[in-house]
Amino acid sequence: DQRSGADGGKKKSAADVAVAADRGSGAAGDGKKKKSAAEIAAATDQRSGAVGDGEKKSAAAADQRSGADSDGPGLSRPPDLAPPTGPAADDARAACPYCGAAPVAAVLRDEPEVKGRRTLLCSLCLVEWAFPRTRCPACGEERADRRPHHVSESWPHIRLEECGSCRTYIKAIDLREAGLAVPVIDEAASVELDLWAAGQGLSKLRTNLLGL
Repeated sequence: DQRSGADGGKKKSAADVAVAADRGSGAAGDGKKKKSAAEIAAATDQRSGAVGDGEKKSAAAADQRSGADSDGPGLSRPPDLAPPTGPAADDARAACPYCGAAPVAAVLRDEPEVKGRRTLLCSLCLVEWAFPRTRCPACGEERADRRPHHVSESWPHIRLEECGSCRTYIKAIDLREAGLAVPVIDEAASVELDLWAAGQGLSKLRTNLLGL
């Protein structure tokens, strides 16, 4: 019995040793698993951070490129739709500086700096821009003897400006004579002036919205 008890004690000790070894190996395995998971998470964070930084840099570069394209010499910002003013405006061309269309009428008005200032009215976008009063918008003729104007009794505030060089004409609505006149409407309503000009062999610089 004593020997058998001793053998049982030895077997118990061996079993305890095996259990302890199993626990140790399990703990070591868990540590490895935990360490591996931590390493994977850290590597994932680093990769995601690198991708995020790359996306930010790409977005910043795209913003810089778009800014350079919008402000670069090849492109221009849309102009403000306001008629040019100042002395340099007298050198404006006969075509609309905004859309390039020909003028349908001229407008005369008094301003604080200039009395009887002449502007041209665009036939397409209806914007006005300054133009020399004595110059023909069709051919550039400026000689007074080649630039007569005609006024009818029925339309005393509308001058039919003729050019003897190119045989064209344009109507000028004088707001000094009728301050409440609407140039685009009065130009289209004064059909009888167009009929008279056609009878004189004159050609209209640009027809209005009604085709007259």
